[in-house]
Amino acid sequence: MEFELAWPAAPPPADAQRAAGLGAALRRAVAAALDAQRSNWTLWIPVALAAGAAFYFALPAEPYGVLALLAAGLAVATAIQIRRGALAPVWLLAAACAVGFVAAKGRTLSLDTPMLAAPTGEVELTGRIIGLAPLGERSLRVRLDDVTLDGIPERASPRRVEIRMAVPAPPLRRGATIAVDALLYPPAGPVFPGGYDHARTLWFDGIGATGRAIGRPRIIAMPAGFVLADWIDDCRDAIGARIRAALPGPIGAFAEAQIIGERGHLSRDINEALQLSGLAHILSISGLHMALVAGGVFLLLRALFALSARLALTRPVKVWAAIGALLAAIVYLALSGGGVATWRSAIMIAMLFAAVLAERPALSLHNLVAAATLLILLAPESVLSASFQMSFLAVMGLIAAHEAWAGWRTGQDGGPVHQRHWTWTILRWLGRAALVMLATTLIASLCSGLPAVYHFNRLSAYGLLANALALPVVSLIVMPAALVAMIAMPFGLEVLPLQLMGAGLEAVVMIARTVADLPGAHAAIASPPLLSMLMLTAGLMVLCLWRGWGRMVGVLAIAGGLALTGTGSKPDIIVERRGATVAIRAETGHLALPAQRKARFSVEKWLLREGDAASFAAALKRPGWQCGETACRAVVKGRQLVFLRHDTAAGAVARLCGHAEIVIAAVPLRGACRRARLRIDRFDLWRKGAHAIHLEGKDDWRVVTVRDAQGRRPWVVQPVPRASLRSPGSR
Repeated sequence: MEFELAWPAAPPPADAQRAAGLGAALRRAVAAALDAQRSNWTLWIPVALAAGAAFYFALPAEPYGVLALLAAGLAVATAIQIRRGALAPVWLLAAACAVGFVAAKGRTLSLDTPMLAAPTGEVELTGRIIGLAPLGERSLRVRLDDVTLDGIPERASPRRVEIRMAVPAPPLRRGATIAVDALLYPPAGPVFPGGYDHARTLWFDGIGATGRAIGRPRIIAMPAGFVLADWIDDCRDAIGARIRAALPGPIGAFAEAQIIGERGHLSRDINEALQLSGLAHILSISGLHMALVAGGVFLLLRALFALSARLALTRPVKVWAAIGALLAAIVYLALSGGGVATWRSAIMIAMLFAAVLAERPALSLHNLVAAATLLILLAPESVLSASFQMSFLAVMGLIAAHEAWAGWRTGQDGGPVHQRHWTWTILRWLGRAALVMLATTLIASLCSGLPAVYHFNRLSAYGLLANALALPVVSLIVMPAALVAMIAMPFGLEVLPLQLMGAGLEAVVMIARTVADLPGAHAAIASPPLLSMLMLTAGLMVLCLWRGWGRMVGVLAIAGGLALTGTGSKPDIIVERRGATVAIRAETGHLALPAQRKARFSVEKWLLREGDAASFAAALKRPGWQCGETACRAVVKGRQLVFLRHDTAAGAVARLCGHAEIVIAAVPLRGACRRARLRIDRFDLWRKGAHAIHLEGKDDWRVVTVRDAQGRRPWVVQPVPRASLRSPGSR
């Protein structure tokens, strides 16, 4: 018999045992946390859809071959999901992300928006009116379809344009065909690399050019036949006229914005007061307005049906009231113009009443998920808009807070009930209502404040106070009076309720102006880096959508996002897209401009993006430039900069350039100033848009242009010489 000798295995070290135990405990905790989300993974579907759509829009070039790979990946992910494996939630969200990408690509493929590639000069334009909107008291914004341009071939012409037109003009109606002399321009790109791209928004609306009319339009043909959209717009115009007749002046324009969503007549001072006080959301017809209108109709119908005991006991009056409320929401949606926030609110209201009829919880994150999913699939480009982001984040925060509060209250029930005097009960109810309104305002402001700061760079310090004072007036006076006025309008009895509504709106305006005038009421906030915004938004969504201790990951993400807000480099030189002005970073760290009152819109956007609350006039007075008749000079981080503002003789240009390292010209240089290490002239700006220059090190720099940030996408205009637009022999 043979024996095999073996030494006994040595016990693992104590540190290894502890590490193994901690690892096992961590795995169990993570598994338990994921298991707790079993019924909540579907809440992340719209997040994944939006991520896929945003990834599509962030690509530097239009994807083609990638689309087929994503479709195949989607099929594989769906097949794996059906098997219900351990990674099923991961595959579900991966599939949703792919669907968001494909939806965005499909939306782009479904559109074909010809873009004007160069200014036309004066041209005769013929087209059919598809949109009319006032722009103050003196002009209209007119959208025209089926456009033809005299002297410009069809291949170079946009099919749909948007122009400004002075009033008074002949009585124009939607559907009418008009001819007018106009100046047309390609849709303007961002004023800053990485800024808001208005051209992309217009492209998805089918608009290929913007401009202004010269002289009065000539009506060629009036609309024939019935078109529902035109009839709705005519109804909106008629309602707006009735409102302004009953409430002349700025308050009537405010009421018009509340009822039909038309802000063109709103005065600038009221609009500014609402923005500075944090009450600008009142202008947007969204959840508050839709809930008050639909909810008011529901309660009114139920009260009317309850007057008849026979109806109340033998008929489904709750169903009738819900149907009436849904119809009211649909009518309000049609009359309001149908913005993103209004569509989201209408879908949420429809799902709320459907849940009431099915005896299910009305306020639910699953309802919000369905509304967001539908909107993203129908209009993926909306995920980039401030309206979409602010609306859904605010509602998400409110519903999550409501569910958390309801869960806490459930755990508190069951205690003894004490009989209290009726006065104490009323006071307690009023106090609770005030606290709920304050909490609602605080939560909505915090959640919607993230995209608001990123897109608009403004923060209202007393927004909570303004909302606490104004929202009761809107909820108890303004919107109920508006609802009564709309019901009474067909009978010509709208004047009294509109006057009551006007009194409430006057109170709201007084609150807005008082809060806006408080010291430190508003401040400009610099745009945080994109990574910071993504971390802050992800942290907020984890706090609202996750269950259990995993929410602490959201807190960590928010902390990380806040830590990154001050990072990121700022450009040292910014060149306006037409060369109208140049901003340099002065020794104080602020932007300084040459003393010429040009490109005000672009400069104000630059200042806001920097978090600089200075006015345009104040920025012009900052030191840093020495300007002559045709050129300005500055020194930026030790580098000589020359800005040529006007065209001049070649010899004079060479003298003005001198020994400058950087030359920026609003005119073509045509080979001049060759000794400069960096030259940017009119042709560079024409091809690439606004420039941002980052001076790095002693002899290096980095130039980022608008065209670099936009990439090669269908909505990016590739400019051509103006002469190439014209047909041979045209004027």
